[in-house]
Amino acid sequence: MPSFQDTRANANTDELMHYAMPVFPFGWQNLSHPEYADRHANTGTWLWKPDEDLARATVAELDRARIFKTVAFSRGDGTADLRLEGTVKSTQYQSKMFSYGLSVFGPVFWILGAPSDSFDNELVLGFRLRESGNSKILWEKDYTQQVGKTSWIYNVQEDFRYPELAKKILAQLADDLSAIIAPGADRPSQTGR
Repeated sequence: MPSFQDTRANANTDELMHYAMPVFPFGWQNLSHPEYADRHANTGTWLWKPDEDLARATVAELDRARIFKTVAFSRGDGTADLRLEGTVKSTQYQSKMFSYGLSVFGPVFWILGAPSDSFDNELVLGFRLRESGNSKILWEKDYTQQVGKTSWIYNVQEDFRYPELAKKILAQLADDLSAIIAPGADRPSQTGR
């Protein structure tokens, strides 16, 4: 399996500090590439490379599921019978930091129990299984997972939820691939080094 192709839009909007401006009820972020942002609602910079990290996680999940004889991450074309290709279609991250229109005095409401921020993570991955020799597409499917949370200063939520979203997608991918590979058949290798 090679690194994922990245087809995400390139549109990051970071207006999180608007929460400190008078009359604005919140500051916000809308990030298509959240790994490039220096800050998020509850965290700083993320050390995450979606194209490579998701490919390696896919290899680990498929190896664990034992669907194919051999599963490997490859930077080249390899010599395998089958090639699984992945595409990162969306890693949309949206967040709001609430100030209730009170600028820097908004956190007083946080202390009294009002929500401090909220966020949504979306992960959309596409997969395609090809024959290596003729590049014939044998199977393809897109998967979407989302999660949204609200934080209070007494219960801050982790806003980097992409690993748990990827885990759900990859479990479904393994189930789907298992269903198209005949049980007990001599399974070809997926990819080579």
